[in-house]
Amino acid sequence: MILLLGRGPPVVSIYSTIVGQYLRRPVFLECTILNEFDTVYWEKDGKIVTNSPNHRIMFVSKQMGTRRRKQRGSRFLLKLKIKRVTPQDYGEYTCIATNKFGQDIGKSTIVRL
Repeated sequence: MILLLGRGPPVVSIYSTIVGQYLRRPVFLECTILNEFDTVYWEKDGKIVTNSPNHRIMFVSKQMGTRRRKQRGSRFLLKLKIKRVTPQDYGEYTCIATNKFGQDIGKSTIVRL
């Protein structure tokens, strides 16, 4: 497979596919996306996760280049912070990224310790 950065579908990777945490403790999920995208979001139980008093979504963009500073592609990091885990927060989360070339997903599960 040949990956042309910036000229194909997004490529999603997950930092940790299983994350264990106790109730009422904070937890972070991280999703890295290569290539440009039109939409990117976290989903749980078929519903988009949005910012709330207990959930915070953070987005970081980093350019990747050569020593001559020519842009070769982009790397984006989508983080989800849950400030205090509740019983409803346990389960599978999906990071979804799409663009005109396609879609990719990555999954991470929060389990109770």
